[in-house]
Amino acid sequence: MRRVMRACAFALVAALLLSTVWCFATETAVTGETVTAVPGETIDYVVSIEGNPGLVGFHFRLYYDTSVLTYADDDDTEFCEQGDFSAQGSLVCAKTSYGCQVFWSHTSDVASDGTLFTLKLHVQENAPLGEYPIRIETVAQNTVNKAEERVAVSCVSGAVTVRTFCPTIYGETLNVEQGDEFDFVVSLRDNPGVAACNVIVRFDPDVLLYNGIEHAPEHPDGMLHDKAYTNEVEVLWSAARDFTEDGGLFVLRFTVKDSAPVGEHLMVIRYNAGNTLNEQEQAVSFLCENGSLQVAAGLLLGDIDCNGVINTVDASMALRFYVDAEGNPLDEVQQLAADVDKNGAINTVDASMILQHYVGSCKASCPMKH
Repeated sequence: MRRVMRACAFALVAALLLSTVWCFATETAVTGETVTAVPGETIDYVVSIEGNPGLVGFHFRLYYDTSVLTYADDDDTEFCEQGDFSAQGSLVCAKTSYGCQVFWSHTSDVASDGTLFTLKLHVQENAPLGEYPIRIETVAQNTVNKAEERVAVSCVSGAVTVRTFCPTIYGETLNVEQGDEFDFVVSLRDNPGVAACNVIVRFDPDVLLYNGIEHAPEHPDGMLHDKAYTNEVEVLWSAARDFTEDGGLFVLRFTVKDSAPVGEHLMVIRYNAGNTLNEQEQAVSFLCENGSLQVAAGLLLGDIDCNGVINTVDASMALRFYVDAEGNPLDEVQQLAADVDKNGAINTVDASMILQHYVGSCKASCPMKH
């Protein structure tokens, strides 16, 4: 009797496991993004799919406040564009009193993830501030695969938050490690148009070493000058005409010092109002938002056991791995730490350099930290 009960219990557990795996495997999510916009702005609203098991057609209804969000173009072909999940098939959009409907069909299944479609929506100039949900609903009988089977879809609704227009110069928030070289982008949001901009970025010299400046990829025009001090960089950008786009203004390149304290460090953003002007030489006002760096401990070359100390144990681990890698395995991080000379191989040279470091005879050119 006990044997029968045990067999039944195993069968039940197996069934539950199989059903759980099936649920995870067939979970298909269609998600609308959550974005912000200002009154009078036209936005691209993206709807994406993840876990696509294969579709030959779909049909979605989108519900939103049409007194706030209107069509950016009277032509339906301009109002909605097919996304990158497939370059094939036919996409049709129909405007409705509650929002819109979107149809897509093809002759064979497409199983790619990505953007399904993008709507161009215009936020009314007199739109009240606040959040406006965009609810997505699937029409099940028209969302099918080539076998004409309905594909279950979980719809995740998004929203458009209407906010005040607020010209801002801001820095980004990054995660870095000791020893990293990285780019820090200073950007504009709600840009009213500038032909000259004077920005100061202040940093902790115990954390960072300044390396130089370059144009942001989306903003290649104009003249760019930098002046570096111990704990800040002053940047002056200027052009013949107003730059009116949002996005990156310039990029600063830094190196995180090996001795940088672990933790969060502010990148303070300020600007000089007297040198921030439009093409009519009128002062342009901005708010400033600081950026920040979250510094983590970097890889310590030679510290194979990752205990923060380089000693004979580490040298022995490198030598044993060289002699018998299969019998003395190292994980990926340990192998990076063991390859002291960074030539892609762990051998007696690395073990010797670790031992030299331990006894204090490692030369100044030794890549390990002192």
